[in-house]
Amino acid sequence: MHKPPPTSSSGQTLLKFQTKESSGEYWKFEQEVVRRDLVKMIIVDELSFSFVENEGFKKFISKGQPLFRIPSSRIITNDCYDVYGELRLSLKRYFREM
Repeated sequence: MHKPPPTSSSGQTLLKFQTKESSGEYWKFEQEVVRRDLVKMIIVDELSFSFVENEGFKKFISKGQPLFRIPSSRIITNDCYDVYGELRLSLKRYFREM
């Protein structure tokens, strides 16, 4: 049985083993980057904010990326409003410059 990597350090740099397709580069897990992409997925796929509380999603994340701390639906809601606000300002600037 495969044992997941340790989850004690959220900023831990993880090594990617060299295969025929890779050159042995490494990647660093970043909670905020993954959280931002989760918010984008929820917006694009029109998922409910409570999607993050579904048992299937929690199990999937625990297997796919055990370092990721799943935010609450309230935090996801706030993050979605933040993205909306950022896009709104960006569009205002864009149309002002036309």
